[in-house]
Amino acid sequence: GADVALGGHGAPLAPILHRALFTGEIPRAFLNLGGIANLTGLPPEGSDHAVTAFDTGPGNMLLDLAISLLTQGAETFDKDGAHARQGRPDPGLLDWLLSDPFFSLAPPKSTGREEWGEERLRRILSRKEDLRMASGASSSPSPPERIDDLLATL
Repeated sequence: GADVALGGHGAPLAPILHRALFTGEIPRAFLNLGGIANLTGLPPEGSDHAVTAFDTGPGNMLLDLAISLLTQGAETFDKDGAHARQGRPDPGLLDWLLSDPFFSLAPPKSTGREEWGEERLRRILSRKEDLRMASGASSSPSPPERIDDLLATL
């Protein structure tokens, strides 16, 4: 649409709302943690700088997909972060996730389900298992530990 024609990435609604409601004398930043996380940067009122808006990467999408898959649909999201709070982040898996080229791209940038959906989750689970085997772990963690640690990492 018009946003893309003007150099945007096709999701201008949140930045438009932020600008309409929150422009003021000081710069402001807003982080939206939806399925895909995105950031809006507002310059001070009267500034020559443009509003900055871009996707920062996966938000809740991978968390929701993971818990749904690993509980076979019994849970569809991590209510109040209960699982993630019980888990321990996996440093090796986190390093691997953060090495994704998307995180090195300069804004503006956009992403979506096509890049961070079920196929990506399956690759993440496979990589987690590869790292576990490489560490010499003799047995697979129990399902609650597996869910908690994965959600703490994602």
